[in-house]
Amino acid sequence: MIGKRVFVTTSWDDGHIKDIEVARLLQKHNLQGTFYVAPESSLLERQERLPRKVIASISDQFEIGGHTRTHADLSKLAAADVEAEIASGREILEEATGKKISAFCYPYGAYNETTRQALDRLGFGYARTVKQFTFGFTDRLCAGTTVHCLSHHYNNRKAFTLLRAAGYNPVRAWRCLDWARLAKTLFDTCRGNGGIYHLWGHSWEVDQNNDWSRLDSVLSYISNRDDVTYVANGYFGRE
Repeated sequence: MIGKRVFVTTSWDDGHIKDIEVARLLQKHNLQGTFYVAPESSLLERQERLPRKVIASISDQFEIGGHTRTHADLSKLAAADVEAEIASGREILEEATGKKISAFCYPYGAYNETTRQALDRLGFGYARTVKQFTFGFTDRLCAGTTVHCLSHHYNNRKAFTLLRAAGYNPVRAWRCLDWARLAKTLFDTCRGNGGIYHLWGHSWEVDQNNDWSRLDSVLSYISNRDDVTYVANGYFGRE
């Protein structure tokens, strides 16, 4: 789709108040990012959600994307409710920012053809899942990611993918169980082969795991490369 060009993008889900710290780090390292905000998320207490004025402030520097109004699992809703959740969430964000919202992230990464069609009807140009280890996409409304800012337990299939990403070096693969090392390894792979490197996470997970210094290290590693194009997620909906 994009040949040997290398793109770096980041995204941050939910609209937690700690997104302010992520935005600060992105600015520090001259990186782009998309903040997917569910403005009335049922998962967050009111004081944990980004206030509308802060959403507007973040939008001065970064892209704001839709994430439904309440962080609903769209795959479990009737078609009419799917469209209402997406549209009402976008309306709140557009009112807060004064900008068109054209990128979207599926809560929980859960989607089906009904949700995809709803996004298409509503005019979204790009939508992101939570699939990992990808360096590109074939469907702009079901795009995957490269790496999550969280260390996971890997099943056999994912463990093989991890081993492959580490060049079939078992020691390197073991080290890559640490998400920060994995993030740097996959960045090097993308630079070598071309494609889209997509780092994503939740600011509240970074905070819970006291991972701010590790995130800072990864952002420093992937930034300011002359052979890399740095973009927000929505760029790929305009390609």
